[in-house]
Order: sequence, then structure tokens, then C-alpha cells
Amino acid sequence: MARSPVGTLLSSYYSRLQSIANRYDSALLVGGAAVTAWSTTGSRHIGSEIRNSAYLFIPNSNELKRYDKVRLVPFSERLPFADGPLWLRSLATFLAAGRAIQPLHPGTLEFLKPFEIPYKTPTGATTNVKFVTPICLENVDPIVVARMLRDARIGAKRASFIANLSNDGWFADQQKHQHLQLLVFRCIENRVPMARSSNTGLSAFIDSTGRIAETLRPNQPDAAVRQLELDDRVTLYMNYPDWLPIAALIVVGILIAATIASHFRNPRPNT
Repeated sequence: MARSPVGTLLSSYYSRLQSIANRYDSALLVGGAAVTAWSTTGSRHIGSEIRNSAYLFIPNSNELKRYDKVRLVPFSERLPFADGPLWLRSLATFLAAGRAIQPLHPGTLEFLKPFEIPYKTPTGATTNVKFVTPICLENVDPIVVARMLRDARIGAKRASFIANLSNDGWFADQQKHQHLQLLVFRCIENRVPMARSSNTGLSAFIDSTGRIAETLRPNQPDAAVRQLELDDRVTLYMNYPDWLPIAALIVVGILIAATIASHFRNPRPNT
């Protein structure tokens, strides 16, 4: 977007963020937007796709990495029934936020590459650790998070922790607490810790057994530092996230069929 009226401002933001990463010798994860699918017609340079993204700044590196949100929020980031009949599209447009009228463009899990940063092990050696960054309400979808963490080629983890960026500015206080409570299950399901930074919500650290630590109050500027304890266990849920609901449906179906069959074998006498 260097050619746009805000190009100079965006360049200054980029330079300032990179300088922070360099100054503190720390990777910096930030939320932002991405404009992609550019085309030039005459003097006009147009980007046709807008994405909700997370950016990773690496110290002393010119390589900026990006993750694009995969699961967009209905009525907020995308318009449901956009391909439906006119009356249904009109109803969805009436209920949706203005942002959904020009929907965001989703990323894809198929080409997801976890972010990677160096860290020092307890023995003092330097190695790399990988992590995924579900954005905002992506973290309440257990199957999406499990697919982010699972390496389908070998049936193992491809990331060691979750870094969640979230905007809870549209939630009431009780909903902000509920949002954090839901994230406990993502850590338990996949045995990974999480570092969460939430705008106006509850920022916190969660370990791989679901214990919450260093919670920061909502609607207050604050900061916290904590060491994440990595967990190399691979769970059944990570490899088979659909097995429990499918098994429950099968059991319910068998019980219903057995009840109906029993009724026909032993009909009640008329009274």
C-alpha cells in the first residue's frame, strides 16, 4: 500500500515495530490487516482482498511473516447466505455489521505454516519453537485449533504453543470472562500452553492442563511476563477431533432404534 495516501504512515509503523523487536532482541507478534490480490489498471493500483491478519517481526531480520484468519465471524467479518436468494441476502445484510457487507477474505488451513522463533532450553542450548496464532473467535472452534496444531503427515504436533490475539471490545464484561473460560478447553484438548493478549478483554497465560495464570483485568492497560512450560504429549482429540460427537450421535441413534424395536416387540396393552 506504499502508493496509497496512508503509505508513508504505514511505512513508519512498520519501521517502529521492527525497531522495537531489534532493540529488545525479541520477536514481536502484532495484529493488523493485509491487503492482497493487487492489480493495476492505468494509474490505479487496487487490492481486492482484505484479510484479518497476525504479523511476526523477527529481530534484525527483514523477513515479515503473516498469518491470515481462516474462520471468519458470521455477520461481522463475512455475510452469511451471500449466494442465497435476494430476500435472504437482504435479511442477512440488515442483521450484519457494516464490515460484513464488504467481507474479509479468509486464509486457508491447507497452507498454514506455524510461526517459528528461537529460544533457550533449560540446558542453555538455543533451538527453535513453533506456535500458531488463532485470531479472536477462531479460538472457540475446537476443530479449527486442533487442525492448526496437528501435522497431518505424521499425526503429531507441528506447534508447541498458542499465541492468541483477540479484540473483545464488543463484549460485555461477563462475555469477556466466558471467552477466556472457553480457551481453557483448547489447551486441555491439545496439551499446549497459551499466551493470550486481548484488547479490553482478559489477557492471560494458560498451561497445557488448563490452569490460568497471570490474568490481567479487562479494560485496563497492563502487561505480564511468564515462562511457558511446553508439553510434548499428543492427544487423541488432536488426531481425531470429531470422534466424540460422532460416537455420541451413533450411541443415541442405537438407543433410539433399540427403544423403537422394543416397543414393536412388546406393545403396551390397550387400557
